[in-house]
Amino acid sequence: MAAVDERLPESRRVESASERNCRKDGFDIFMPSFYKELKHHRTNQIIQKRFPFLVGCAFVGLPRLNFEELRSVEGVECFLRGANYGPLEFPDSTIGTLLRRHEAGKPSSTSSTAG
Repeated sequence: MAAVDERLPESRRVESASERNCRKDGFDIFMPSFYKELKHHRTNQIIQKRFPFLVGCAFVGLPRLNFEELRSVEGVECFLRGANYGPLEFPDSTIGTLLRRHEAGKPSSTSSTAG
């Protein structure tokens, strides 16, 4: 995961480089993750750290099916393929449910989070 970027809004400070690059280039992206409290090895402070559920995977909205534009974003390597030709697709309702559950599980404050 990327280091905390204090210039970003608090809700986006701990996102990964690929998430940040996709958003910068105009793509909607969602990387399911969870937060865990850990003791920092040098300071012994308790910190909250973000871990992805699916390491290396994220859901990206492609309303115009602009695969080559997304593929050119730094940090995007490939697409998961389904049984049919093209990338694996998920219904908006499924992604919405995952997003709501993810938002409900976020810590209330990420100011002490380390990336």
